[in-house]
Amino acid sequence: MSTFYADMAIDTIQNAKLEFLRNTMKEDIIQKPLIDFVEAQRTFTKQIAKSGLDLISVGTESMTRFFDGSNKSKSK
Repeated sequence: MSTFYADMAIDTIQNAKLEFLRNTMKEDIIQKPLIDFVEAQRTFTKQIAKSGLDLISVGTESMTRFFDGSNKSKSK
């Protein structure tokens, strides 16, 4: 599975936050830590989205193998 659409949505929201900060916070001493925080949020959120999609992928593969019968033990 691809995280393309999740990343696109995350980037859109985080870019809007950055734009808001750049337009409202003119002091660099205040703006810099807030921008760093938004970037940390971006990284964290993308990792959560990737982990969730990986989990769904593994679950789907396991269920497919289970219902196809390829998950059965070969020894009795």
